[in-house]
Amino acid sequence: MREASLYGAERCSLADLLKEGAAQAPISEPMAEPAIITFAGDLELARYPEVHGVLEAAKIAKGRSLVLDLSAADNVDSLIAGELVLFIRRSLRYGATVAVVPPRRPNDWLTHAGSIREAHFRGTREEAIALVSGAVR
Repeated sequence: MREASLYGAERCSLADLLKEGAAQAPISEPMAEPAIITFAGDLELARYPEVHGVLEAAKIAKGRSLVLDLSAADNVDSLIAGELVLFIRRSLRYGATVAVVPPRRPNDWLTHAGSIREAHFRGTREEAIALVSGAVR
């Protein structure tokens, strides 16, 4: 499973994502595993370039499932929440099944955005992975 993570990197660094370019994956090949993006800590305005860079590097190929794990994130700035909503909306438009694990203190911009009502909000990372893994099999 590919994982992009900030402050608590797990399996894939931003540099790896930029080298491999998730957006460059051929659309015609089926994706067996979901993309997993994890953010942790305060997502304050000063981190906007970092968050934007990770999301740009992880653009989802058509139909690839996605887990956006924000469970370890605190205080999500409204500009960053807006960026996350745009990313989710774009992924949904391209046919991705999207599961979101909201932050501990959810931001209304993220959890109540009408444009991403097709996203699946789950309480844990495991539930989100199970949901999207079932969608790709």
